Amino acid sequence: MTQNNPIALITGASSGIGWALALQFAAKGYDLLIIARRTERLEELASIVEKRFNLQCYCLTCDLTEENSQQQIIDFVTSDKLKIDVLINNAGLGENKLFAESVYERTEAMLQVNMRSLVNLTYYFLPKMLSRQKGYVLNVASTAAMQPVPYMAIYAATKAFVLSFSEAINEECRGTGVSITTLCPGPTSSEFSEIARMQKSELFNTRLLGVMSCDYVAKKAIRALFSKKRVVVPGFRQKLLMWISKLTPNALVLRTSKSFTKPK
Repeated sequence: MTQNNPIALITGASSGIGWALALQFAAKGYDLLIIARRTERLEELASIVEKRFNLQCYCLTCDLTEENSQQQIIDFVTSDKLKIDVLINNAGLGENKLFAESVYERTEAMLQVNMRSLVNLTYYFLPKMLSRQKGYVLNVASTAAMQPVPYMAIYAATKAFVLSFSEAINEECRGTGVSITTLCPGPTSSEFSEIARMQKSELFNTRLLGVMSCDYVAKKAIRALFSKKRVVVPGFRQKLLMWISKLTPNALVLRTSKSFTKPK
């Protein structure tokens, strides 16, 4: 098949930031390959994209918690002969719980989705972008990547990995025409808080932090991506709090974050 438009591959596209990113990339004339576990939500998004923007939207139902999921994606791209211009590793899992009381399977799923899947997809698509001397990767981390977070120990640690990994390979790609941008959003109005059981936590209910919309976060992310920024933290208050945390003793940061994330 002939590919006329650039293509953005987006994982975790069935809701939240992934959904918003898909619509905003479509508005820029990108065909899409959207990936998530919920077929009906993917088909709904594809219908919106195709009707509103008259673009091609490929859907792939895929559970990234499964070890062979990355190969499913690679096989789909290969069989359809798709050239991926933008890779967006947006899919992520979180949990708000004492680590000692966590379920092993849930922890393993977070490690698989938040780190292994992201690394494997980047490992496959990045060399192809480098060979063309053009391409963009957006890896979604979190402001939780900036410090340890009690009651979200695994989630914050995986996002710290994403941030460190992405910054390092972005520097490796300097001058190649390919860039890797890390998105570090704070509390965002999406299904994440419900799935992570955080709806009642102070993190999502305090005016100090503020809860951003997915559209706002996606818009900031895309602007930073095409500006080839290394890291983007949407929202003035989020940026300010990140700088304050860097200047604050770690013991105090830990106690403060613990008060915001304590399960209700």
